[in-house]
Amino acid sequence: MLTRKQLWIVLLLVMVVLPGCSFSELILPEIDWEETEKSMEEYLHDKYNQEFEVTELKRGCTGFGASCSKRVDAVAFAKEEPTVTFEVSYDVETKECEDNYRP
Repeated sequence: MLTRKQLWIVLLLVMVVLPGCSFSELILPEIDWEETEKSMEEYLHDKYNQEFEVTELKRGCTGFGASCSKRVDAVAFAKEEPTVTFEVSYDVETKECEDNYRP
């Protein structure tokens, strides 16, 4: 059983850590979501010579916030095969993409 002091420490940690995670969107740099989506689609088209659609864009966070500011993850699919989805990511700093599509 936790002592009263231990409970206060746990409560304090929760009060400090959770708001920090919640407000990470406010302190992270802006991402141009339209530009990112377009870059991902162009990358996939150039690499595979097919038309792709990119959906579900989100910050690619590890859970610790370190990479949240520089990576965007998304789900993509070839327009000819909409049932086959895969992940694609975009590095905001380097403007480079990578994917795990296996045609």
